[in-house]
Amino acid sequence: MKFIHLSDLHIGKSLGPFRLLEDQKFILDQITDIIKSERPHAVLISGDIYDRGVPPIEAVELLNKFIENLSQIKSADNQNMQTFIISGNHDSSERLAFCRSLISQQGIHFSPVYNGNIKPFMLNDEYGEVFVYMLPYIKPMNVRESLKDYYLKNNLEIDSDCINKISSYTDAVQKAIELMRIDTSKRNVLLSHQSVGTPIFCDSETVNIGGSPSVDPEAYKDFNYVALGHIHTPQYVDSNNNPQNVLYYSGTPLKYSFSEEHVNKSVAVVDIDCSGNVSVKKIPLNPLHDLRTISKSFDEIMTDEPKSDDYVSIILSDDSVSSYYYDELCSKFSRIVNYDTRNSYKPVDNKIGTDIEENQSELDIFSGFFEIMNERPMNDEEFQYMSSLIEDIISQNAQN
Repeated sequence: MKFIHLSDLHIGKSLGPFRLLEDQKFILDQITDIIKSERPHAVLISGDIYDRGVPPIEAVELLNKFIENLSQIKSADNQNMQTFIISGNHDSSERLAFCRSLISQQGIHFSPVYNGNIKPFMLNDEYGEVFVYMLPYIKPMNVRESLKDYYLKNNLEIDSDCINKISSYTDAVQKAIELMRIDTSKRNVLLSHQSVGTPIFCDSETVNIGGSPSVDPEAYKDFNYVALGHIHTPQYVDSNNNPQNVLYYSGTPLKYSFSEEHVNKSVAVVDIDCSGNVSVKKIPLNPLHDLRTISKSFDEIMTDEPKSDDYVSIILSDDSVSSYYYDELCSKFSRIVNYDTRNSYKPVDNKIGTDIEENQSELDIFSGFFEIMNERPMNDEEFQYMSSLIEDIISQNAQN
């Protein structure tokens, strides 16, 4: 059985001051063409569909068009292709699941808000049944609350010991999967949006505060294929090189941070044979605009670099930067996301702020700070600019 695995679309995301809807539409159209060519039995989209819980209307319209296109595609055996979509930590699971029962009749299946009662969808190929389970992004408290609701709805005494044992993300996922009652004699596929094992992170991912959210890969041992979302770099999760227990992150379809500029984005084509062995093929994606860092002097950039519509981070290597440089660079690069100088980040010791002498002026204090940070004094243009700026600030404060 063939699947297409996607994740982390982040529709509606911006990169610096630039909205990415045009780029996202371009890449989703490209993905649609790949799916039409591959004709899989199902598409798996593993969370973070939107970039935030309340997406802009343009993002909703773009997802709607993408799903409409998917609903019209036939699989290789000329059956209606199925699409399975779970919510991620950036999504509102309630909003994403709106009208899911009605939409499911068109072969588009959204995960419900997690309630501890996950039922599989059964697909068939020439070798028999494949069961697809959808586990949205969960935290330990989600599983604890669902267990309490289960006890209350069934008039059972609440097992506090069982509930309190669910303290980690591994505990939560293990209990959620235990409640699925997997038949391991069958071929099983799971969509999950969690941090699993020790993945390679990048700068566009949400950093967890207050403890590690990582899930032990062993929690997923009952599945032939786990279609993971949440991590933006395509990668396998170590599962002892077992072809019947493959865990894979498909990654984002676009580069969403400059830490990803050398990462090749792709669509995962997944095949599960009659014995449950899994193989993954990656089909590369080509963006409308690339994302790259340019680190040179101003003169080198203006001389060597052609005009470009790419998203760029420009780091000037000049010791002194003129105020007109940025405008000149904008005439060559239409999408400057970051603009900085290399010497701004030189390490300094703890002497900043310790050598201020009594009766030093604000300009003297700043001049000393500038020299420590840049390992040179201000030039005349910089000195005059700061002198004028400080005078204006002092004047405004005196008037207030």
